[in-house]
Amino acid sequence: MEGPMILAHRRFQLRSDMPKGPFEKGEWLFSIDGGLSGATEQKLAEAWVDKGASGLDIFSGSFAMAAYHIPSETLYLVRSPTGARPLFWVRDQHRIAFCSEIPPLIELPFVSREIAMENLAEYLSFRYIHAPRTLLKSVFAVEPGHLLRIQNNEVHREEWYRPRWRHVQDPKLPDSELLEQFNVHLRAAVERRLSGDNVGLLLSGGLDSSAILMHSSILRPDIPTFTVALDEHPMDESPFAARVAKVMGAENTIVRIQSRAVIDTLRGNQFDMGQPMPTPAAAIQFLFFQEIRNQVSVLLSGDGGDEVLAGRTMPQLAFRMAPSRRIAQLPSLAQRMIRGVSRRADRKDWAVPHDNFGQARVIGGSRVFVAPERVALLTDPGLIRPGIRESVLTRYYQEVDSDPINDILHIWQRGWLVEDSLTRADRASSAARIELRYPLLDTNLRHFCAQLSGSQKIRRNRFDFVGKWPLRQALLEHLPSKLVYRPKRSLLSPMDQWLRLRGADFARDQIREVCADIPHIFLPKPLKQLLKEHLSGQANHGLKLWTVILFHLWWKRINAS
Repeated sequence: MEGPMILAHRRFQLRSDMPKGPFEKGEWLFSIDGGLSGATEQKLAEAWVDKGASGLDIFSGSFAMAAYHIPSETLYLVRSPTGARPLFWVRDQHRIAFCSEIPPLIELPFVSREIAMENLAEYLSFRYIHAPRTLLKSVFAVEPGHLLRIQNNEVHREEWYRPRWRHVQDPKLPDSELLEQFNVHLRAAVERRLSGDNVGLLLSGGLDSSAILMHSSILRPDIPTFTVALDEHPMDESPFAARVAKVMGAENTIVRIQSRAVIDTLRGNQFDMGQPMPTPAAAIQFLFFQEIRNQVSVLLSGDGGDEVLAGRTMPQLAFRMAPSRRIAQLPSLAQRMIRGVSRRADRKDWAVPHDNFGQARVIGGSRVFVAPERVALLTDPGLIRPGIRESVLTRYYQEVDSDPINDILHIWQRGWLVEDSLTRADRASSAARIELRYPLLDTNLRHFCAQLSGSQKIRRNRFDFVGKWPLRQALLEHLPSKLVYRPKRSLLSPMDQWLRLRGADFARDQIREVCADIPHIFLPKPLKQLLKEHLSGQANHGLKLWTVILFHLWWKRINAS
């Protein structure tokens, strides 16, 4: 780096104890983003000065940190393991800049807005890009649990944190001990995040936020809860949240968002993530946070529970793995014969080895446009990249050596959780000046859950598999069984449904604009066919349509100035 080092630090002040800018510690200059108190930031800096990255493992919260060593003119950019706080950087031959958001970086005169078209296939496959890549050629992201050491304009990447997953041969905790320890860790994780004034809870009515409320209502009985609901959606889940709040004795406020307001937010400039929104849910979150910003400054969220404790589609995957697991128990010759027959019969789940199920079936995050669909969609065949999923996911599978369920959870934590759920939640809440805290992503709790086997997270319940077993068992003491074990509703997501009904004109307008603005990227005919099939009810292409629409809305912002 040539010339002076400038650290600009701008943050919204949630509490009087939050530092207002960079601070010095001996030979070091620090800038930390993480909603931490001044005392905690000082401790974080002291740990870095004393032990470097190895001293940061004791901090359970989310942060992004810049540490500049003045004598050696060395800059370190450090991101916490959760990935809830982003950290982006750019450079040319003589300058380096970094920020927790992309928009300020692309306003710099030396930063190009050229789109990284080589990463388009990854976006179309997953609906997001995995760090360190972005959709801009000149902008890079620091990966969660990683740091960059930058000296003399040379950049060195280091991984300073990796979760310690249970090995298959490790002994299992007895159920009674497991549940006792789990509750202790969860209680501590919630308690650590209840500090300060104006603290509330985002209550969805699902298991994760209900468990957080279970502990919060004991530690802080007056904590208010808030539930977001999208108007005009036929399967409103807010009554379940209201019932959970009533059982726990908590006040609940339901905030109803109009779909028209969501569209105005998507089209407008008041909420710019700097990259395509992974889903329109980001706009819903932004409007929700705007609505409650005068009532709370800190909000506890249940994000992370699916990825830590095997929720969402993980029980379905466990069901799919069952035949492969039974085949793995047969003699080797029988295994080879059955897997060979399964391959010829196109029974792919049966044909792959059980201990490598996730990688063999390329499981990890959303699966939007598969390679043949990208062939039909993209104008330039060079952008298709048929092996992009394997290329992205293989690296993450090589980081973990546990049972098949834990392997997949690691992939979810490295991809979907960080690049989708936490990214949109952090940007939406920050834009509304609300700090989100994630008890289920507490470092100690994650360490404990990573040491559990997949079979201790997912159990059979009669003829089906259910995830989050420790969480369910804890909640059974406080909630009726029919709430704890209520089935997930299999319906179109609210915004997919909206595109087909009241949003049909919006969908037509957006696809028409895509075809007019970027036919050099997307072929119009297959896009129009996707829209036709979705509107007629012939197929659900909502995820595909939203992925293209959100890319185009971002493309227009990037090219607006």
